[in-house]
Amino acid sequence: MVKQVSLAALTLTVLLLAAQTAHADDRTSALIRHFDRFCLQKPPNFDRLDEAAVKSAWHVHSDRMPELPEGQKLHAKSWVLEDETGPYEFGISTHDEGSKHSESCGIGVPDVNGAALREDLVKTLKLGAPEKETDSADGTRSLTFWKTTAAGAPVTVMLTHDKAADAKGLYLNAYVQTGGEN
Repeated sequence: MVKQVSLAALTLTVLLLAAQTAHADDRTSALIRHFDRFCLQKPPNFDRLDEAAVKSAWHVHSDRMPELPEGQKLHAKSWVLEDETGPYEFGISTHDEGSKHSESCGIGVPDVNGAALREDLVKTLKLGAPEKETDSADGTRSLTFWKTTAAGAPVTVMLTHDKAADAKGLYLNAYVQTGGEN
């Protein structure tokens, strides 16, 4: 059971930006393909993904290392990428808190309905039933968690989106956590 969402995963959830609208089926399929390629072929790893972004000469959209209490460290970085269906934000993070360490990778888009993407996501990535479904504290967003693997390593996939039927905007995140309680 997912007992605690890492700060890195939650930080990435807020990284949404403006994008052009594309046909929903093409758009969701493309986004799931990108998510699978970047975040699930291997477990999320900040250094590996940052190095790949540098080699690809991606323009950094955001690079944050906020001051945190002693014993904690967070580094979150994102890029705006574009394919034939439009732009999306790709983000990575690493977070240390005591004995816990987490690495996160995800995509954010403001122009796709999360519920529509969820159906395609489960089918395409063969995720099965979610491990946990919950609402945000204010009740406006849905958070869904699945356990899966990336290159044989356990990974948690988290989809966050507005609950309103016609709402658009989502963040799809994969994270691994070691040490402490998962």
